Amino acid sequence: MILKLWVEGTANLITHMLSVDPKWVHPLPMNVPTLVPKSGGVTVTLIDANHCRILFTILWESNAYILLLKRSRLIIVLF
Repeated sequence: MILKLWVEGTANLITHMLSVDPKWVHPLPMNVPTLVPKSGGVTVTLIDANHCRILFTILWESNAYILLLKRSRLIIVLF
């Protein structure tokens, strides 16, 4: 729950403090693959990092590759 609030809070911070138009900011649910619009089928999933309540891993998936971004490490799998 804390992580969900943090992600939504970050989205609010970006729109209000940095004056970014809200149409460009989309908070994502945790652990749910979300289709990226107009991407040809790319999904992104925020995965709870378990060891810290405010950290998450980002998983990008398509029919051609998988990208896993965890802290400062990037893992790429090509099909």
